[in-house]
Amino acid sequence: MRQGVANLARFAVFALFTVALSVIGHPQAMAAQPVMLTLDCTPDTTQLHVSGQVVDAWGDPVVGLNLTVSFAGTTQPVSSDDAGWFEHSFPLPAPGAYTCTAFWVGNSDYNGANASKPVTIQQKKETPLLELSVEPAVGLMGSQVTITGILRTAEWTAIAGATMTLSSDYGDLETKTAVTVADGSFAVVLKLPTKTPPPTKFEVTVTFAGSSQYEPVTKKISAAVTTPTPTPTPTPSGPRTPSGPATATTTAPTGEATDEATGEPIEIDTSSMVLVEVVFMIVAAVGLAALVVLGIIANDRRRLAGGERRGFGTDFGVEDDDETVVMDFQGSSRTTSPLPAPNDAGDGPPDDWFR
Repeated sequence: MRQGVANLARFAVFALFTVALSVIGHPQAMAAQPVMLTLDCTPDTTQLHVSGQVVDAWGDPVVGLNLTVSFAGTTQPVSSDDAGWFEHSFPLPAPGAYTCTAFWVGNSDYNGANASKPVTIQQKKETPLLELSVEPAVGLMGSQVTITGILRTAEWTAIAGATMTLSSDYGDLETKTAVTVADGSFAVVLKLPTKTPPPTKFEVTVTFAGSSQYEPVTKKISAAVTTPTPTPTPTPSGPRTPSGPATATTTAPTGEATDEATGEPIEIDTSSMVLVEVVFMIVAAVGLAALVVLGIIANDRRRLAGGERRGFGTDFGVEDDDETVVMDFQGSSRTTSPLPAPNDAGDGPPDDWFR
């Protein structure tokens, strides 16, 4: 009897010891284990990617847990894989602030857990188009050039109220800004500084920094640069200081008049001189023709009058019934009495008749 009771007591102690060892070596036999849940929510241009991992208190992955992920009012069940990972993708909602959540309700083996992260969805930005032009295309150093441009979308929608910044590699050309108007255009006037040595071109960079709706955009434009041709400066002539007796010098004519102050040729309008010469030649020709005509008329009159050459030397006369008119080449004339008839001896008129 006593021996049986002793054996029963020893069995009870062994059983209690065995149960104690089981409890100490396997705590899950007494209560559910805690788990840790990690979560990542990353948006791209079209989707929000949700991923995470479930591990126990010792960092070992928990396999096959049925979790729930939610975003922007949409809930989706997921399961952890052999490495304790889970993932899902949601389409992007309208721009705004949201919360991404992963939740595990728990069971008899593992306690429940959850994790969440805030997510901000930005509005999708559009890349604008920038068109530039410069006038004049060839700038004169020290002069002004005008940079004009238009900022618009790919659908030809004007972007108004955008601030444009203009900068240049042309040394001391200052940076300027302009704001686009209703049609998306802008214009900026720049003065090209004078530089030594002169450059062959200048380049302007136009930048739009972007906005909540549009991406930034930058574009460059260049133009050639020329140097103005210098104007010769006349040398001033001051009062002359006598240094000795003046010596007369003559300069051979070169057929070209020059300005004494500047030494530059003087352009002479010779058209009026040519006109005077032509008029003079015409008048001379008309006068000569008139003299010829008068001479012909006078000769014809003498022949018609039936006159004949009489006398000697340079005189000639026209005989009439009653008197004779004698003319000489000096233009004088005189009237004489009729020639007397020859005498019997055949002699002519007396010598004193011709006086």
